[in-house]
Amino acid sequence: MLVWGAVVAALSVCQQSDTPLAALVEFLLKLRQKGWHPADVHSIEQCVLELLRWKKDQQVTERTSSPLPIQLAIRPNRTAQQTA
Repeated sequence: MLVWGAVVAALSVCQQSDTPLAALVEFLLKLRQKGWHPADVHSIEQCVLELLRWKKDQQVTERTSSPLPIQLAIRPNRTAQQTA
């Protein structure tokens, strides 16, 4: 359960950063400094990278598959006097 909590925390840190990969590297370095097992740190890294990739793919899919907004031009009815 600790590993999953670290994945969620790392993902949050990455999403709040303008440089998500740099934020992930910094987060993982802190885990190593705290004595986390290298295999756990690696698992966290892989999970977060996969989730970031999935999120990016979802955003691209949403942008490319959503229909273009349709704008309707509403014109007032013209009377004979207006067109003359």
